[in-house]
Amino acid sequence: MILPEAYAVMTFLISAAFAALSLRRSFLRGRYGDGLPVAAALAAAAAVAFASGAGSYLYLSLYLAFAILFSSMPRHYASGSPLFYVFALLSLAGASAVGWSQALIPFVQMLGIGTVFGLIYSEHSANVKVHERGGKLLETRRDLFQAALGVVLFAIFLIFPLGISVAATAALFVLGYLFNGMAKSAAAGGVMSRAQAALGSLERKGAIFGSGAIYAGAGTMIVAGFIPSAHYILFGVAALFFADPAATIVGSHFGGRKLPHNRSKSIYGTLAFFLSLALVGYFLLGFLAVPFAAILAIAESVKWAVDGWAVDDNVAISVIYAAIYLLFISL
Repeated sequence: MILPEAYAVMTFLISAAFAALSLRRSFLRGRYGDGLPVAAALAAAAAVAFASGAGSYLYLSLYLAFAILFSSMPRHYASGSPLFYVFALLSLAGASAVGWSQALIPFVQMLGIGTVFGLIYSEHSANVKVHERGGKLLETRRDLFQAALGVVLFAIFLIFPLGISVAATAALFVLGYLFNGMAKSAAAGGVMSRAQAALGSLERKGAIFGSGAIYAGAGTMIVAGFIPSAHYILFGVAALFFADPAATIVGSHFGGRKLPHNRSKSIYGTLAFFLSLALVGYFLLGFLAVPFAAILAIAESVKWAVDGWAVDDNVAISVIYAAIYLLFISL
């Protein structure tokens, strides 16, 4: 019988080999920056593994393997490379071999962190400086779709135990990620071309296909991976899938005075974010939802872009919320 530790180390070694081979051409062309998301994810993985007290070979190997795989996937997703599916299948195979009871939290945490690092770098390479908003109709369609996904996530966490809910949410994200990849690369006239057209109708101009949904999914993974409470996770889901769309809908339809620190957003939109999140959050966290909603409303209002590097506000909201929980609630 092969021990789980052996499967974990094997997954790490295979992941490292695939990553090295996939980066080899970039390095030969002098594009050493292509290794940045992998390096950043590895550093984060080691920090998270040791901070959580999971310093055994099993967990450290899992964290490092998933960091490599999930930070590499966005680059291949953006380029349409089949290695995107290879990395995804390798991550699932490794987690299944080790056992999901032990692999779930490292899988979810690194799925969130690695995806964020990889997608930010992919957008930077594609010269996507910021996610520019579309017209009112486009933004409304996007936001209603986002809110519908939020309803699904709420149903999952309210019906099932926490562990099953986190696993189901991760499964939905991975399946959606893979489906987006197939739709993105679909040939004209094929079966998936209809899905490509439908999803394309929700895309903002200049953005990587499906990047908005991937960022929202990665943000959800960060919240679900680092917060061991269904009610607190649902508050994060409400911020990402209800309050954020509310801010966009109100801001785009009613306008109002622009924020001094971000001229692309309005006071009405920020108020809509705060009020909707505080209202939903009250039924989850009580009065604690009010200061949390205020902090996240400020985070959502900021333009997280510096020198050509842009961070989606869903990511900023998730990271700040998880940090608040870890620093002030879990201690």
